[in-house]
Amino acid sequence: MLKHSLPPPPQLANKAFLCFTAVFLAAALLFTGCPGPDEDPEDESFTVSITQAANGTIDANPKSGKSGTTISITAGPNLGYKLSWIKVDGTDIDISGAQPFSFTLTKDIAITGAFEPLHLIFHGWKVLLLVFWVNV
Repeated sequence: MLKHSLPPPPQLANKAFLCFTAVFLAAALLFTGCPGPDEDPEDESFTVSITQAANGTIDANPKSGKSGTTISITAGPNLGYKLSWIKVDGTDIDISGAQPFSFTLTKDIAITGAFEPLHLIFHGWKVLLLVFWVNV
């Protein structure tokens, strides 16, 4: 008598398919769900862009860095001018203290600022020396 091979029962085939699918999905999540060595968010570098104002210069140091880097801003007015304001991404920076002004880098940022003329009443040569001394 000839033996016929019968196909596996449908329940066994479904269990094998489900097991294979579960293993495949677990492997896919394992290898694609985590950042690789080049994708570490803590290694992301951000940049500082500066829009120069008339009648002076604004500088930042460093001009790029990782999140948490302290950025120092210095402003140098031209002779006869003073710093009016500095903004980082549209937010005013307190300029009442001594330079450099600083903030913590958390993203790409833009720095803008403005300088305004010194309003001095001319009382002879002493005022010219004062303006020179303030700007040096």
